[in-house]
Amino acid sequence: MNSEIIVFDKVSLKISTTNILNNLNFSISQGDFTYLIGKTGSGKSSIIRSIYCDIPIDSGRSIIDGKDISEIKKNQIPFLRRKIGIIFQDFKLLSDRSIYRNLEFVLKATDWKDKQKINERIDEVLNEVGMINLKDRMPYQLSGGEQQRISIARAILNKPNLILADEPTGNLDPGTSKEIMNLLIKINNQGSTILMATHDYDMISNFPKRTLRLEDGKLYELTKKNIIFLYIYAMISFNHLFNKENSFLLIAGPCAVESEEIAFEIAEKIHKISKKLDINFVFKGSFKKANRSKIDSFTGIGDEKSLEIIKNIGNSFSIPTTTDIHEVKDANLAANHVDILQIPAFLARQTDLIVAAAQTSKIVNIKKGQFMNPTSMKFAVDKVKDSGNNKVLITERGSMFGYQDLIVDFRGIPKMKEFAPVILDVTHSLQQPNQPSGVTGGNPELIETIAKAGIASGVDGLFIETHPSPQNAKSHRKNMLPL
Repeated sequence: MNSEIIVFDKVSLKISTTNILNNLNFSISQGDFTYLIGKTGSGKSSIIRSIYCDIPIDSGRSIIDGKDISEIKKNQIPFLRRKIGIIFQDFKLLSDRSIYRNLEFVLKATDWKDKQKINERIDEVLNEVGMINLKDRMPYQLSGGEQQRISIARAILNKPNLILADEPTGNLDPGTSKEIMNLLIKINNQGSTILMATHDYDMISNFPKRTLRLEDGKLYELTKKNIIFLYIYAMISFNHLFNKENSFLLIAGPCAVESEEIAFEIAEKIHKISKKLDINFVFKGSFKKANRSKIDSFTGIGDEKSLEIIKNIGNSFSIPTTTDIHEVKDANLAANHVDILQIPAFLARQTDLIVAAAQTSKIVNIKKGQFMNPTSMKFAVDKVKDSGNNKVLITERGSMFGYQDLIVDFRGIPKMKEFAPVILDVTHSLQQPNQPSGVTGGNPELIETIAKAGIASGVDGLFIETHPSPQNAKSHRKNMLPL
């Protein structure tokens, strides 16, 4: 049995006179890789900081690598920190010296004297992180991913038993984040214990490990069911998201992000209901509306502003989020903010858009075109899978029934389930497009009927757009469910 390298026994943390966390109990064994998750401000970084004695233990007992730090003396802290590697989100490299000099500074500060051994160790760690050719560069000459690799090299200089990583992929694009995770997994496989605080649920889905969640001041280990929902599409657990035990998946939110206040109001209300009913909830909001009837129709409040609001909702409530994309260039932009990329129904055959979404490694939700046969969705799904991404959903949103109406052919649900999990878009299925006014109509009084019929026909989830005041909504006001 592995020895425990971190033990928290009834630990409480306090900064000045303010209690941060109380009665924390957990342990991590030597050689483990453990994620620490929780919304912004929950105390993840405080736990990390307490482990390297940047925040004192107020009460309880904390043992780090065999050392009881509950009453550690100030002059003993530097010796403890030599046994711990620390990786920060913002790299914290010294900007006035080269990469080599950054690493040399750490070794000299930890009593390395022999010049040759210093050079050999620096070359060794730079080789390990693939940065040996950049050791004479200045930090500002490196990309974010390269700076983080140097930060990792610095963390492993003294061959620590324990590595603390505080949001190490937080400032990186999805591709670079995956490279950094591969490097951390490699270091973990060599024997180092890693505790990683993160919001990057997509990385957790690709690299599933033991996960501790901090919520409302309490720390608990996620069960398999919790992990499946939170990370949604860990490949090993993909199908469990939609099993009978978990009821159904609910994708819900406003048609478009109109303001931070309204978006948060909607998210908070649905979050409370979904927790009460034990329903898995994904927040949906369009960051821009590109498919509009008239040129003066509402399109959004700004791409970056809307995406930041959606991301903040995900972080605040610890829930997955989704938005739709319309152009290839939207894929990576949106992927930095949400967990699921949605392909609009009118673009369900757009190969370059689907491939771009798939290549972000995010979950891809393709809405069935109103003009498409359910069985033809196989080819849309294949575009995602052939791009190396098996995380794909299909959403049924009705088929054209004449020029101004839609109808759901429930016979298509089991057919499409042969290709991927199927979501029923209840509210869009009740649209009445192509109205003389240029404003899409709808039949919201039938939302409950269509939703029940979808569940009865075996859909894996429901998609519902909602608003606190549908009549005042800036998009799709005629077919939304009142909040």
